[in-house]
Amino acid sequence: KVAEQTNAKLLIKSERLSKIRNLKNLNLEDIRLDSKEHVIKEPKVKENDLAEIVYTSGTTGEPKGVMLTHRNILSNVKASLEIIPVSQEDRFLSILPLSHMFEQVGGMLVPLTAGAQITYATALNSISIRKNLIDDKITKMLAVPEFLKLIIRRIESQAEEKGKKELLEKLFKISNVLPSMKLRRILFHSILKRFGKLHSIASGGAALEKEIGKKWEAMGIYILQGYGTTETSPVVSVNTYDDRKVDSVGKPIQSVKVRIANDEEILVKCPNVTQGYFKN
Repeated sequence: KVAEQTNAKLLIKSERLSKIRNLKNLNLEDIRLDSKEHVIKEPKVKENDLAEIVYTSGTTGEPKGVMLTHRNILSNVKASLEIIPVSQEDRFLSILPLSHMFEQVGGMLVPLTAGAQITYATALNSISIRKNLIDDKITKMLAVPEFLKLIIRRIESQAEEKGKKELLEKLFKISNVLPSMKLRRILFHSILKRFGKLHSIASGGAALEKEIGKKWEAMGIYILQGYGTTETSPVVSVNTYDDRKVDSVGKPIQSVKVRIANDEEILVKCPNVTQGYFKN
């Protein structure tokens, strides 16, 4: 349906996935990087040219193709980097789909722009992710609240098995009043060994439970919750290292204006707002 509506000319996919009829199919496994056949000349692109059409199911029925320009996306990358610093020393772990703008911008384009390294998880089980975190010295990652909740529940379950559930709860309470994240990391050193050098996690896609956020912060790992939509490329607001509340989605990023309408709808005006829905 998406291929038909967009008049797609080429499908780039894994050889493990089925073909689409009446469309040229190219398997990623067949692409030779040293082949002149796939050399692409640098295109003449203007900032308001269409960069991509991202289909989102939304909550109102049929999937809609969100049209995003180069200006939409790059303005969001630039604004994000101005409030959440990323350096060439940072190492990102990517566990979310790149078909979602949250991961595509926050987990790919932001680190690439800053010159940071990205590791793509080959599997999403706890053993593989833990190996990635430690082996690749990961410092930052993006996650959904369910992932953060699952890890905390696993830590609590293991503590209970060892008869240390009460001790863990006391550590959470004590650590939450410590002003220094370094002191918190010392207090939770035995648990943090599983996370390597992980410094911070950006949470999005749904609301994060306050208690879950507080427990992550108690362990000395920054939780930066934000809010956004595919239609805003995607970030509207986000917490920062210096100004954050675990039960808040933070303040609007630069160039983004937010107003709450009389019916409580969130109104957003900014350079990263979509041009509209494709053929809709």
